[in-house]
Amino acid sequence: MSTSSLAALLLLSLSSGARAQSSVPFTTVKGGSASNVSKPMNKVFRSPEQFAEYWSPVFGAALMPKRIDWGRNELVAVHLGHRGSYGYQVSVISVVREGGDTVVNWCERLPVGSAAVHVRPSSPFVIASFPIQPGKVLFRGVVLDPRSPFGSGNAYPIQTFLSGSHCLLKTETTAVLSDRKALTDLWLSAFGRATPAPACDLTKWRLVAVFLGQRPTPGYAPTIGHIARIGPNEVKVTYTETKPEPGKVLAQVVTSPFVIIQIPVTADAVSVEKA
Repeated sequence: MSTSSLAALLLLSLSSGARAQSSVPFTTVKGGSASNVSKPMNKVFRSPEQFAEYWSPVFGAALMPKRIDWGRNELVAVHLGHRGSYGYQVSVISVVREGGDTVVNWCERLPVGSAAVHVRPSSPFVIASFPIQPGKVLFRGVVLDPRSPFGSGNAYPIQTFLSGSHCLLKTETTAVLSDRKALTDLWLSAFGRATPAPACDLTKWRLVAVFLGQRPTPGYAPTIGHIARIGPNEVKVTYTETKPEPGKVLAQVVTSPFVIIQIPVTADAVSVEKA
């Protein structure tokens, strides 16, 4: 296959099948454990009037945050609702563009030690600000239990950066990319010089790439199953291979499926393994 043909196939697969993501800078405006919200609630505010209408019933006479540039920014609020003790915390961990939407990823941290048994109602919340985005705002939450840090939940949300069905790599390959040189080198090997490596803020994100290598027909795809915490400073990304339905008639076109996910930059060592 020529380089120009490969580039055309790559662009087609990315435009039709992938949900590219890019990070959105955000700022935590306010957070705490005292509010008048008894049930879980997510809110989006795109005007000072919307925010003022929300603020009074939730926080009473407390002063509203100031210096919010409503011409450039929108706000979101995440409320956990009633909790029966001290020590619960909620924080926004990332804001990303996914397709035509904005996804706010947040984390609830469960209490430990004396806080877990200090019975007193609380209602944790966090309010964050980021530049105005088109489309809907979606919310995704994870729960962190410090008593069981290596549990079954994902260490980070699974966020697809790019995916597709065609590349130059003929054998199954995985990689963890932490800097621009690593991304550029891999992109050259996987897609040649015709398609430049995509933009990614590698001071905030690491990329985990899984290439299945050549497969005889369409219908094959790598699927990220879990981002498991396996140690205090170690996570493992596991993936499986989806295969075509048995007996289904498929075009005899060689494919090379791949998926690339993004995870936040932390001190964690990252490994990749096929389940």
